[in-house]
Amino acid sequence: MAGRYEIGSQGSTTLIMICTALIIIILAAISTDIGYGAAARYSLQKNALAVAKDGAQILVKSNRNEAIEYMKKSSVLKVNDLNLLEVDVLQDSRKITITMGKPFKYIFLKYIGFRKTQIKETISVRLLNISKVKGARPFGIREDKIKLSKNIILSDKSEKSKDLVEISILDFNKGDIETNILYGNREYVEVGEKLMQMSNIDYVNIKRSLDCVMNRCKHKPKCTYSEYEKSCESIIILPVFKNQAKNNEISITGFAGFLVEGCEIKNNGLYIKGSFLEDKFEGVASENAQDFGMYGLRIMK
Repeated sequence: MAGRYEIGSQGSTTLIMICTALIIIILAAISTDIGYGAAARYSLQKNALAVAKDGAQILVKSNRNEAIEYMKKSSVLKVNDLNLLEVDVLQDSRKITITMGKPFKYIFLKYIGFRKTQIKETISVRLLNISKVKGARPFGIREDKIKLSKNIILSDKSEKSKDLVEISILDFNKGDIETNILYGNREYVEVGEKLMQMSNIDYVNIKRSLDCVMNRCKHKPKCTYSEYEKSCESIIILPVFKNQAKNNEISITGFAGFLVEGCEIKNNGLYIKGSFLEDKFEGVASENAQDFGMYGLRIMK
């Protein structure tokens, strides 16, 4: 009797172990396929976002139709087996929506009848004006004087010239002006912030610092309004302020990108040659800033 009991007990134990092993294998297979599916969806979302970012760049410099065409071609190149692609651009709000879909084949679950399914991801981004940025330089522009074009001269002297844009030299209250020109303000500067205009100005040191900024462009040929590298260190960010300064205090309303191409001192004033750029820049984008050609990308939920 005891021998039969031991044999039956061993058989039950073996059966339990086999069932447990099968359950573990099945759960591992399900977990693997779930993880694989999540990774595939993440990859699809990542590619859609990359395409949207590149498309936003085209939208700034061109038009809606060219941006859509570019994003469609880029999507096909980035994603294999793409069988669903929808690209929509709202020109007025500069909102881009991309939907991508592709078939997904299970690795293990296909053996129990789950052959394949469809995965789909939608990403929406919007181009907004930069409202908060690091690295701003201490040259403020009156918003009623700004001209978003090439071959501009920035000067703290008021003169009647179609190419001259009047600026104010600003005090960031942190660091000396030469350091702020060379490297930009290390703290965030944002819309609504108030800064003081400087009165005692050392033009020689300012010019020396600007010459260093300009000479940092190592690209060949040199960066120009028509063709430039976004990473070029001769591109600087300038605060834009309301038209009237009260007691030498200005209030920031936005930011502008400027490519420095020359600098000189004459008539006891500063003259900076260059071009305003309309492009996508790094910074915090929101609806609080006015449009002066500096855009950032915000992912819409």
